[in-house]
Amino acid sequence: SRPSPAAAALEVPAHVGVKRLTGALREMGLHVGGGQGELADRIIRPSLLGWTDRHDLMLLAGALESAARTAGLAVEQGAATAAAARTWEASA
Repeated sequence: SRPSPAAAALEVPAHVGVKRLTGALREMGLHVGGGQGELADRIIRPSLLGWTDRHDLMLLAGALESAARTAGLAVEQGAATAAAARTWEASA
């Protein structure tokens, strides 16, 4: 495990919408904040404070992938988790 960034922001495609994506995540039991002010309808902010490990990253990537499909995005099964794994290994 390693320290995580104090903040993370992920842009949500306009045709998907922050509310639809965070709603899909909430149905899985995950609570992810939306943006604030002018970014309210553009980004989500997953909590990554403290120490995090590969498992945390893979859980977030898998949940985002599933929520994106639920919200109507054509996301290939396993694409997000594979990309997350490559990124984690490259930064080790």
